[in-house]
Amino acid sequence: MIENKRKLLEWLLMINLVILGALVGFGVKKYYNGELIKSSYWLNSTILIVGCFSAYYYLNKNSSK
Repeated sequence: MIENKRKLLEWLLMINLVILGALVGFGVKKYYNGELIKSSYWLNSTILIVGCFSAYYYLNKNSSK
């Protein structure tokens, strides 16, 4: 059961990183087109970054046991 949880967290971390990369690419495109980046973009980016760091920390903490 714990191994399944670890695999699920690894997949969620990878999906989170892919979505974060797409979001950053979208923001760079909007910035270079001269459009304003709204606060919802920054909120979503912050949530994804915090999610990445927390999942990475949790996976590293549990792998050392």
